[in-house]
Amino acid sequence: MNISASAVLKAQFLFLLIMLQGCSTNGSDLDFSFQGNSWVLAGYRKSDLNGDIAYKVLDSAPIPNGWGYSQRFSIISRFDCESIYSEVALLDKNGATIGWTNSGVDAPVKAGAVSILAFQSDKQFASVLSKELNCR
Repeated sequence: MNISASAVLKAQFLFLLIMLQGCSTNGSDLDFSFQGNSWVLAGYRKSDLNGDIAYKVLDSAPIPNGWGYSQRFSIISRFDCESIYSEVALLDKNGATIGWTNSGVDAPVKAGAVSILAFQSDKQFASVLSKELNCR
């Protein structure tokens, strides 16, 4: 039996893809649905509001951005999304709500792809509290 080098490379690639991403294969078609928690990247935490989205804080505290303050989060979704939308409450240093803002990705996002949400305000805030997080 003579197996071509390209067939071996294809088989190795599919095996590696399945092992790294938790994918399952059905013949020659790949199913990119993620199994268990394999879709959550190291350093990310599943959202309490939406268990199909995980996040990582990029800025340890809101940073001045020229006209106000901003705090960024990196997010990934377990499933493909047409868009991602999030609303947060802005909190002062005592945890009191002083306002709200929103952020989103207004473009299709593939499952497992990393996106950045930046919450900005002209108010000085100490932290944010997520109120809504949706994969639409």
